[in-house]
Amino acid sequence: MKVSILDVQKKIYDGVADEVTLPVFDGEVTVMDDHEPVYFVLSRGWIRLRSSVEQMGVRTQGAGQDFQRSRRIAIHSGLARMKRNELVVLVE
Repeated sequence: MKVSILDVQKKIYDGVADEVTLPVFDGEVTVMDDHEPVYFVLSRGWIRLRSSVEQMGVRTQGAGQDFQRSRRIAIHSGLARMKRNELVVLVE
C-alpha cells in the first residue's frame, strides 16, 4: 500500500509498506494491504512500518528468503485515513 506520513512542517515518510502499526487510545491497530476504508485517532506512541526489501527496490539473493525492512516513527498524536489502498497519516 502507499503510505504518506506528514507533520505540519514536512513529509516524514512517503513510500510503500506491507503493514503499518498505529498507536490508538486503547492499544495498537495494524493496517495491511487492501484494508477497508477507515479513520483512526492516534495517541502517543510509535508508528511501525514493515515492507519487503524487494518492494523497496532492493534485490536479494537466494530463493525463498523473506527479507523485511522496518522503520519506527515516534508521534504525540494524529489522525490516519485508509482509503483505496492508500494510508495518509497526519501527526504531531
